[in-house]
Amino acid sequence: MHEEELKKLYDIASSKQIDCLGEIGLDYYWDTSFNDVQKELFIQQIQIANECHLPISIHMRESTKDTLDILKRYAKTKIIFHCFSGSVETMKECLKMNSLISFAGPLTFKNAKHAPECVQACPVERILTETDSPYLTPVPYRGKQNEPMYVQYVAKKICELKQIDEELLCSQIQTNFLDVFE
Repeated sequence: MHEEELKKLYDIASSKQIDCLGEIGLDYYWDTSFNDVQKELFIQQIQIANECHLPISIHMRESTKDTLDILKRYAKTKIIFHCFSGSVETMKECLKMNSLISFAGPLTFKNAKHAPECVQACPVERILTETDSPYLTPVPYRGKQNEPMYVQYVAKKICELKQIDEELLCSQIQTNFLDVFE
């Protein structure tokens, strides 16, 4: 990404053509040779969101410490942790930033490591659901292309883990969503 692209991003963000900046963040999974470049671009994107009063949707993969350090220092807007897959301890740090935690299809997987514990520890007032379509398809459709309508399986799993009524959860998720995007 060059200065020209950042200017274009700022122009789009400031014109109110978008409701959220993201997903933005750090990903050290495949290649760590340009981590410093990623960090600088992440900071610049956060600064655009701050200036344009846009919430940010965070991508954080194998980069927890750097991502959280940057957000704590620079973010002055609402934060959504997209497709959260971190530990309960990491989630608690995210919640200290008054963020929302969004859960997706991996929550329904039998081999889900931290997601069930995170759902149980996360206040319902801070939960969002998503599909990450076309990826991360929830059970019972795992292995097929994900569809937005499959978000219901993520919600059902949250209800099961939190032992709450589905209607109550869906109402709260709608409230949470509107708190970010109104």
